[in-house]
Amino acid sequence: GLFKLFPLVSFDLSVLAVDCVGKLSPLTLFAARMLMIVGLFAVLMLIHAIVALVLDRGNLRCRATTLWASIGTVTMALMLSIVSGVVAPLQCRQHPNGHFTMRSDDAVVCWDEHFGSDHQ
Repeated sequence: GLFKLFPLVSFDLSVLAVDCVGKLSPLTLFAARMLMIVGLFAVLMLIHAIVALVLDRGNLRCRATTLWASIGTVTMALMLSIVSGVVAPLQCRQHPNGHFTMRSDDAVVCWDEHFGSDHQ
């Protein structure tokens, strides 16, 4: 679907080849995905501050409605990606052996106390 055409829209870090740096745990990958969302809003605020410094002589409140409108637009545009990223740890699938693993990462066992899973 749409997520396969635009992997960065779905906050897929494999496109950035982060595995070249080292092996990252599923928890680290999840945290990085969530930080990408926060980082996106931080970039919007940084752009707002720069524009306010250049055009409005540092008056951040002058264009505050534009900032909020931009944050709202980005949130609405990426709502599906944000929600699917947040609930990804809750999406599990059953294997023929009866065990459940995360849909996004087969290495993480869901809902099983015998494996000492990170995801329970």
